[in-house]
Parts: sequence; structure tokens; C-alpha cells
Amino acid sequence: MRQPSHALRIAFVMAAAATITACGGGGGDPPAPPPPAAPAPLACADLAGMDIPAAAIGLPTSGGTVTSATVVAASGTGARVIPEHCLVAGTIAPIDSAAEAIQFRVALPTVWNRKAMMFGGGGFNGSIPSVVGNVPAGPADQPLPIGRGYAVFASNGGHQAGTLGSLDGNFLLNEEMLRNWAGEALKKTRDAATFLIKARYAVAKVEQAYFAGGSTGGREALQVATRWPDDWNGIIAWYPAWKQMSAMLAGHRASRALAQPGAYPNTPKRKLVYDAALEACDGLDGLLDGLIANQNRCNAVFDPATATLAGTPLRCPDGADTGDTCLSDAQITALKGMNASTRFNFTLASGETGYPGYNVWGADLGITSNPSPLQPTITFLNLNTTAPAHPMPSTAPYISRQLDAMIRLGVTRDPGYDSLSLDPENPGPWGPRLSEISTLLDVPVDLDAFAAKGGKLLLAHGLSDVLVSSRGTEEYYQRLQARMGPAEVQKFVRYYEAPGYGHALATAFNVAWDSLTTLENWVEQDTVPPAQVMGDTASGAVARTRPLCEYPTWPRYTGSGDVNAAASFTCVPYEDVPLTQRSTHLGTVIGSDLSGTSGTYAWKGIPYAKAPVGELRWKAPAEAEAWTTPRYAQTFGNACASAGRLYGPGRNNKYDASIGTTLGQTVGSEDCLYLNVWRPASAATNLPVIVWVHGGSNITGYTADPVYDGANLARSANAVVVSVNYRLGLLGFFNLGQLQTGADPLDDSGNFAILDIIKALQFVNRNVASFGGNAGNVTLMGQSAGAVNVFAVMTSPLVVNASPSLVHKLLPISGGLSPASELPAGSIATMAAPSAFRGQADYFVAQLVIADGLAADLATAAAYIASKTPAEIATYVRSKSADTIWQTVVTQLAPIGAGGSGPIGDGHVVPLNPIAAIRAGQYVKGPILMGNTRDEGKLFPTLLPLVGGANGRLINDATVFSITYNYRPEAAPQTTLEQWIPASYLPVGTPTTGWNATTEQLNRVFFLNSRDSMIAALQTQQSNIWHYRFDWDELPAPFNDIYGAAHAFDLPFVFGNFGPSLYANISFTTANRGGRLALSDAMMRSIGAFARNGDPNHSGLGLSWPTWPSSLLFDATASAKTLSVVTN
Repeated sequence: MRQPSHALRIAFVMAAAATITACGGGGGDPPAPPPPAAPAPLACADLAGMDIPAAAIGLPTSGGTVTSATVVAASGTGARVIPEHCLVAGTIAPIDSAAEAIQFRVALPTVWNRKAMMFGGGGFNGSIPSVVGNVPAGPADQPLPIGRGYAVFASNGGHQAGTLGSLDGNFLLNEEMLRNWAGEALKKTRDAATFLIKARYAVAKVEQAYFAGGSTGGREALQVATRWPDDWNGIIAWYPAWKQMSAMLAGHRASRALAQPGAYPNTPKRKLVYDAALEACDGLDGLLDGLIANQNRCNAVFDPATATLAGTPLRCPDGADTGDTCLSDAQITALKGMNASTRFNFTLASGETGYPGYNVWGADLGITSNPSPLQPTITFLNLNTTAPAHPMPSTAPYISRQLDAMIRLGVTRDPGYDSLSLDPENPGPWGPRLSEISTLLDVPVDLDAFAAKGGKLLLAHGLSDVLVSSRGTEEYYQRLQARMGPAEVQKFVRYYEAPGYGHALATAFNVAWDSLTTLENWVEQDTVPPAQVMGDTASGAVARTRPLCEYPTWPRYTGSGDVNAAASFTCVPYEDVPLTQRSTHLGTVIGSDLSGTSGTYAWKGIPYAKAPVGELRWKAPAEAEAWTTPRYAQTFGNACASAGRLYGPGRNNKYDASIGTTLGQTVGSEDCLYLNVWRPASAATNLPVIVWVHGGSNITGYTADPVYDGANLARSANAVVVSVNYRLGLLGFFNLGQLQTGADPLDDSGNFAILDIIKALQFVNRNVASFGGNAGNVTLMGQSAGAVNVFAVMTSPLVVNASPSLVHKLLPISGGLSPASELPAGSIATMAAPSAFRGQADYFVAQLVIADGLAADLATAAAYIASKTPAEIATYVRSKSADTIWQTVVTQLAPIGAGGSGPIGDGHVVPLNPIAAIRAGQYVKGPILMGNTRDEGKLFPTLLPLVGGANGRLINDATVFSITYNYRPEAAPQTTLEQWIPASYLPVGTPTTGWNATTEQLNRVFFLNSRDSMIAALQTQQSNIWHYRFDWDELPAPFNDIYGAAHAFDLPFVFGNFGPSLYANISFTTANRGGRLALSDAMMRSIGAFARNGDPNHSGLGLSWPTWPSSLLFDATASAKTLSVVTN
């Protein structure tokens, strides 16, 4: 029979004593009872087998048990001495019998200092940290916590890992084990250990309790201070994953980027990036010492796309992967994506909305050629040696493997699930589960109670950490200051940043810092932390020291003294705001310094609205979430979801070969409401602003198209250039009655793309001054569908009545907005009737219903739809993925000619008849510069049946792309007219029936009639209207005949960008370079003059450009521009 437990025996003795006292002797008052005997300390052996009652643990458990208690003899010497102690091992039983017990250890020194220390874990935990070890980054020349006399304890977080160690996620399948790892094991372990400490030393309380941890352990450190502040006096939190769900999702976004074809940089390429960043940034702190101390400045000035190493560009020629001596565009994009912020387009119950990027430049991503014994661990924790994939390789990046386990086992609970298929910013059906887990892992910023009880916190983070971002810790500290006030935070928190230090270790600067002594003195003696010093142990011993500076300062060399001594450095605030750092009402953005290549500064991917997903789909754009740490705006935001076309983004949001392989497939993302800004690299202010709206029939297009890069136009026009993404297709224009609730005319309008552009203009109005622009001088410019949208915005009551004014000048190119009633008979209307869009929407929903098996045909689909409430249909269509929406358009609507999109005359956002609105003076009145190309119709050969001809294209889009993408413009012709154009149109110059004549008919009925309708209306109100015609046709044969001066062929000249782009290879040669560059310069300078003064004339034209009805003809020979004026 087992003996009663210690706890039960103590209770039995106390009960017996009470009984004896109650029975008392007879006669007289009983003598006073003797004072209770002081409890006696227990020997180590007495702890073995002890039960820990569940009541002693502050969270539900089935109690705990000591499984062993062993005296360990003293060992070690000097600061590394480990004194004699009782090593206790125990378990804490779960409530759920299927869950594992928490395993823990406690080291109880024979000579105890009446203090306790708990160590945090790492990764998924799964093992017990050494209780005779050190605090994170603790120095070798100072005593260990156990050596100082601490009772030290730690646990495995509630599960025992297998061979995968801290990446073993099998515990995630059990909810109690998940909750234990997420934080509950901390409280359970602390209470069990404290019970044993009190029993061992026979004390009522622990005098001082400390917690130290890094990474997951850093999150745990902040958790205990936040959730159980009364338990703790001092906290050391290194590189804390304080919003761990958010950090994981950001890491998963990086994993998905690295998993793209050709995107994963091998280890030699990582060294190239590292060395190039050092070359660019090492000296920013006043000393070339192999260490980037001024990380913020480095982030602002270093761009791998333009960087050099020893004079050689880091980027491979043309962005192709040509080996280990350079980086491809795909690799640069992936790394810049890591540097960029992640934002979540779904609700996290923790309240978190995103995660800042990582300091990639200067970080060791895993340079395996480094012989340091630290390197294998660094490589393992960072990018490792294999790209992420499904199934996930064992040598994939640490974060990839961790998220693979989290998604498969903790989120989907499907071990075979492809984790890379889950989009962390738009997780669809998995959003609620991620949200639920976020409440466990994302620590709220609330240290009120911890501060009130006198607790002290030391935060620290290495600036080269690419597993947990130091920017995230900066965000925590900033939020804490915003909550409590900087003065109050200063009373109990210090945050330090360590240049060159990665996640737990580094070869550039491996930190050793005596944080524990600093914390002890602050907690126990109220000694405010003095200036801190850290040592570098990368070589195995302290080889140099530096100040460990309080955020937001960094260590700058004084210019003299020992370069290896901290005394030769001083902590200084980050210098004046970098030239590429600007403020917006949503937060600070840091762009790219392109002054050395294009003479500009650029900011890309600035969100101007929330992602229109979930309940925000088919609603007016909502205000974007603000951010608190600087957002690195150095990469384009996502292209808007569309079906792949020649003019689309392909798979990679850029012009590349994937455009040809994704034709008809869904590309882009619904998270796409971003804008980009370019400005001259000067100190000029009050610059004119040009806002660009791309074309693409309102069903395709993207601002990352290299033709639209705004750098050359910004420099040549001396203006701020802004380009805007907006929703496309049925996601941008959708006239579905069931979505129209009557609650908000903007939501009911169906004109979501127009509302996006207006929202972007509001952002520009509010923020462009920060970029040097004049909010009172904004030119709205667009081409093709972009011009259609310019006219819609120009006549929108929202813009006409806006105060302050959002738009002051208009520059529409090759587009119009005229209903059929305003055009000559036989014209192609550039604005469809609202009823047509209503019919399109109804047909679309019917096709969804049929595809889902809810109806057999259109008639039964209509009956089914009629049986549902509007709210039910709205929920139904919103439940469909962007892919389903677009593929329904491609396969069902487009074949019957119902796949188009454009402004809907609703009367609130877009007038019912924009031409009539102009005639009534209800539009933005300002200077107007319009443009057309001479041969607009040649880009639309499949529309020639509209003017009585045959389909004018013999090859499909895939073949067109293949030819244009691979064409060698300097070689002999590689195709013929006969391959492209039907024989009925040849020779091209045949009167009436030839290619030129027939495409000109299309030009007239499609473009020129609409132009003339618009100008006629404008002339009733104003005369300051200019027009150009683009005539340049110096393309190499046969493309001078196939395309000539086709629709959109003026855009490379407008922006000064001649490749790589869709038609660059078939258009631009060495022979025509001189003339086209001169023509482009003249056009950009005219745009600049118009944006600045409202008049496109400038001295470089060499002639006077009259207003309409005259047009300036922009043309050039092979070597020189040739301008002339004609009267229309």
C-alpha cells in the first residue's frame, strides 16, 4: 500500500492537532496552546514523490507530481560554477486525458538567495531548457542564475518533442496541449515550482521572481508580465515573438514568396546580398568594421535592384538568373518582400492587423561558407538550404517548417494539407481558426498592473533578426508609450537594440550582455539602468565591445579611440529623417533612393484603403489600417485580381514569361488597393502632381507594368507622379440589385473601381505635400480604360462637389465616356446603359447557381434566385472566390460578349449621362489635354467585324506573346505580315478594304467619335483644350504595318520607358533610338508644363501648340523628332 503523500500527511497532522485541542482536560481554563512550530525545510529526498495539489495551481489541472529529486554535486569554476543543488523533475497532469502532462524541472540550490528564475522556451518548445544555464545572451564572466543562488525552473511547454525538436508540431492536434504551449503552461509551471520552492525551503513566499526568455520565450516573458503580473518582479525579454500568430503569418508570406519558381536565393547569392549591403551601409556609422549600426539608414538607401558590389550590379542582366554572381528579379522580389510589411485582410480576434517587415539588408540569411561554428545554427534558423515546397523539406527555412506544422496540425487539423496553399493575408475559410489561435499567441500591450506593482522589464532585440523582426518589438514599445505615456514607460521599461545580432546568435556581433545584474539592481535597489555595454563573442571570447543603446538611438563612432572599445562610441538618435522617409496620415513610409540611377525617390505599395475582401467586397473602399512602425514601401503592391491577358501581370505581378502561361487564368489578388509615388531626387517642394490611372478595358492592367514606372516622367516633368491600382472587372463594376440595400448610395452604385480612384485621390490630397507635391495642383491622367475612368471621376458629383478640390487638370488619352445617345449612328458607345450592367450581373449570378448544381438552366436559376432574399444572394456571391468569379466571366460571360466592365451611370458616383453633365457645367472645370494615337484600331483586330470586316488576327494571344517576348529586334525579321493579317486585308494600303483603311474605320467609330462627342460638350464650357496625335511608326518591319502608331503605343514615350515590356522587342531598335528618345523627352516635358501651368507648350517643342480644333502631331524619324500642327 502506497504511503500518504506529503501534502496529505501535513493535512492529517493539522487535523489531529485540532481535535486534541478541542477535547481539552476538565476543570478551569485550558492553558494557552503553544505557538505552532515553524515548518522545517525538507531534504531533497523528501521532495521525491511529493504531490502538488491542483488547488495550488492557478489554472485547471489534475495536479502535479515530483517524479525525481536528486542532489547534484557542485561543478565548474569561476563564473561558470554550478553549486550543489537539488534537481527536481516533475509533471503536471492535464484535464484532458488525451493530452500529455507538462514536464518541468526545478534546480534548488543548497544555498538559496530567496529568489526564483523561470526560463522561457523556443519555437514550439517540446524540451525543458537547462535550469543550470544562463539568461539569453548572458555573459560568460558573470555568475549563472543558479550560481547566484536562484531557484531556477522551466518546463517543456506541455508536450515532449520528437526528433524534430522545437519544430515538432504534433501537439497542435490537441487543444489543451496547444493552449499550454500558447501560455497556460507558464502559469501552471510557475505555481507548481513555487509550491515546491516553499516546501523545500520552508518559506511563505519567494522574495523576488524573475523571468528570462527569447523568441517564443520572449513572448512568454511578456505574457507572464501581462497575464499574471503579481507573480513577477523582473522580466528579461529578448527578441520577443510577442504577437506570435502575426509573426508566423508574416513568415509564411515570406515562405510563399520563396517557394515561387526561381525565387529562393542559394547560399552564394545570400553572401552577395550581405556583402553588397555591407559595402553600402557599413560606413554609415562612421567606421568600417563589418557591422551595420545605422540600420534605419541602411534600410532607406539600400536596394538590391540597383545596388552594386565592387562596381558590378547585384542584379543579373535583364533580371534573369545567370548564376551565383548575381541575383535574379525573382530573388530580389522575394527578399524585398521580406523587407516589406504584411497586412491581414481578415479579422484577428487579437486585434492585430499586420506585421512589419524584417531588416534583411545586412542580415546573415544562412551563408554556409562562413567557417564559424555558429553558422550551422544561423543557417538552420534562417533560410536553411532548401526552398519551401510541399511536402515541406527538412532543410527548408525554419519559419517555413514551423508554419507548415502550425497550418497542417493546428489550423486545418489535416496532416496532408498543402500549407503553402494558405494565403496568410487572405486565408479564406481558415481565417476564423487563425483568429482563435491569435487570442492565445498575440500578447496585448497592457503592462498597467505589472507597472503598478513595481515590476521592471528589460527588452532587447538584434537588428539583424529575420525570424522575429526587431521592428515588431519597436512597435510593442511604441504602443506601450502611446498607452501609458513615455515618462511612465521610462519608469519601468528599457528597450535596447543590438546592431549585427541575429536571432539568438550571429557571426557579425554575437552579443554578451549582463542583463540580469542590471535587472536585479533596478528591481531590488531601485538603481536606474546606467549606460549598457555589450561584448562580441563571435570569435569565442569577447573581442570587442559596443554600447548597447536604448531605442531609438544607435552606436556611432566618435572618430577617435580604440575601434574595439565601447568607450569610442556614443549612442545617438537616428539622424534627420532619411530623404526617402515620409509621413502619411496612416503612418511613416520609407521608400527607395534611386537618385543614382533615375534621379528620383520612389515609394511603392502604399495602401490607400483596406483590402476589399469579405464583407468589404462590393462596397466603397474603407480607410486603411494605420501603422506605427515605418512601413518599407519599396515593392509594388499586388495587382488587382483579373483574368490573365497580354496586358496583365502574369503570376508574379511583373512583366515576365508567366504572362504567356497564365492567359485566361486568374491572377492578382483582391488585396490590391495600393498606390506608388515617384518624385525628383531634389529638395523641391510644391511640385505639380500627376496621378496615373492605367488602362486595360477595366478588366486587366496593373501599376507594376514596367511601362508605367513613373521615375523618368517624374524627373523630366519635375513633378510628383502617383500611380493607382483599382478593382477590375465584376469586382470593380457590379450592378447587382441584391447588393443594393438602400443604406449607402456609394455601396449601391456598383462603381467600386471609380470609388477606389477617388479614395486614392483623397489620400493624395491629404498626404502628397509630404512627398513634395502640391495638393492644389493635381492632374488626373489615364489612358484607354484609364481615360474612361478619368472622365467618370471628372464628372462624378463626389469629385465635382469635393472640398478641398481633388483634381485640377485632366489628361485623358485614347478614351471617352459617351453613351450611344450622344454618338453618331454606327458608333461604338464608350458607356453602356445601367440596364446592360444589371443584365450582366443577373446572368452572372444565374451561371454561379447553375455551376453549383442549384439549377439546371437559366429559367430554373431565375426561379431559385427569386426564392432567396437579397441578403441571402449577397452572402452567396460574396462567398465565391475571386478565381470563381473570374473564371465564370471567362467561360460564361465573355463568350457571349458580356465580359466587359466600365462606369455605371448611377447618379451618385457617376452621372447617368456624363456628356449631359458636362454641358450643364457639372464637372471638374480645368485645363484639359487629350491625346490619341493615329492607328488606335490596329490594336483591336478582333473587333473589325464591327465595321463589316473579318477577324483581323490569324494568331492567338499566346502566340502573340511568344513572338513579342522572344523577338530579337536587331536581327532580321522573324515573322511576316501573312502570319498575322488575313489575306483579305492585304496589301495593307488597299483603299477601303485594306488593313490601314479598315482599322481606320474602327478608329473612327470607336475612338474618334467618342473623342469628338466629349470635346464638343467641353467646348460649351471652356476653350483651354489641347489635343495631340501620336504618329510615330518607326517600328522594324513588319510591325510598322501590323501596329504602326497603335493604341497604347504612345505610352512608352509618355513615361520614357522603352523596355522590357510587351511590345518593346518589336518596336525599339538601336536604329530608331535617337528619334524616339528626343520625341519622348518632348512629350514628357509637355506633360510637365501642362501639369505645372495648365498649358503643354514649352520651349523644347520648337513651335506653338494651339488649342483645339488643332492637334499637335508627335512624330520622329529614326534620328530626330518631327512635330507639326494640323487642324481637325
